[in-house]
Amino acid sequence: MGYLDIPKWLLATMSIPTASTKPKLLHVQMLRAFAAMFVVVTHSLNEIREMLAERGMNFDDKIFPGDFGVDVFFIISGFIMAYVSRDAFARPGAAREFLLRRIIRVAPLYWIMTLVVVAIVLVAPQFMDNGTRDFIHWLGSFTFIPVERPTDGLIRPLLGIGWTLQYEMFFYAIFAVALVWPIKKAIPGVIVAIVTLVLAGIILQPANVQLQFWSNPIMLEFAAGVALGWAYIRGWRLRSEYFWGLIYAGLFLVALAPEFSSDVEIWRVTFYGVPALMIVVACILTRNVEFRPVPSLLVTLGASSYALYLTHPFTLGIITMIWEWLGITAMIGFGLLPWIYTLVAMVICAIVGHGVHLLVEMPATRLLGKIRPGKRAESTDTAPATSAR
Repeated sequence: MGYLDIPKWLLATMSIPTASTKPKLLHVQMLRAFAAMFVVVTHSLNEIREMLAERGMNFDDKIFPGDFGVDVFFIISGFIMAYVSRDAFARPGAAREFLLRRIIRVAPLYWIMTLVVVAIVLVAPQFMDNGTRDFIHWLGSFTFIPVERPTDGLIRPLLGIGWTLQYEMFFYAIFAVALVWPIKKAIPGVIVAIVTLVLAGIILQPANVQLQFWSNPIMLEFAAGVALGWAYIRGWRLRSEYFWGLIYAGLFLVALAPEFSSDVEIWRVTFYGVPALMIVVACILTRNVEFRPVPSLLVTLGASSYALYLTHPFTLGIITMIWEWLGITAMIGFGLLPWIYTLVAMVICAIVGHGVHLLVEMPATRLLGKIRPGKRAESTDTAPATSAR
């Protein structure tokens, strides 16, 4: 058996598609839309918890497993990197081009939103629960290097939700190194490197903040995505009958997962990563999935999900301020508060995110893309919207 050749016993449950149609991967965009909204719902519930806490009432904001969206995006990210780089392996200059493309795609909007946080910290610090003026923390935030936040000791950048992008950038660095090899060696190399790093972290328990962060088991989800990308490139497909079975099984496992907390975070790859992989596999590897209809609204929302992710905390803050100022809670009652607030937040956050995508993210990416060597990346080469924390 050669590198990553498919076992014969698995061929009985799989089929190879014809090459007559060009895949559009619309279901990937659909997944990104759903995952982004999972994050918005989770943070909306967090806003509700804080509003009710001010009134002396308790509310469990973890009743919805929105953190699951992070795991979906990390797996998608691994898949997309393998897929869009399929012709770049062992090509001279591919690593440099890859890293430049990723920085151009991810960094500009993140830096802009981080500068917004800086402005708030300097001008109106009362609106920032964990805003700091620590230079090292700021430097780590802008360079995607994990650094402890002075206010609470958590490994978070200035823009707290950007912690997932610190994982992304580290994964990109590993992947870029592997691009010097042919794909049959590079893909296993990426997977082995990530697995080894995670095992080393579990065994050695490093004291260094960066090593602690980068060896977190959540990195395994990138490896799973890369393996999925290789399977897709090789033309491996599951029978179409598995589509709904995998979707329902994945959602069922998420529903069974314990409420997310720091105590269960070490097990999130099991509780969230495995069902996320099942759902992503269904939307990528099942035969003829490209012929299953996807609403155009979800495709559009998926395309703007990165902007949605980075802007929604600010949008939610403004919504909450206006909500309290208008006294809407008193009008609708506490029973309807979670439902109406969350629905309003989803709609407004989606609109704001799409507007920022069109007016800021896309122009910035096009402008900086003019300095990038090589051809334009595929439309699916998108930065991940991530994280519920």
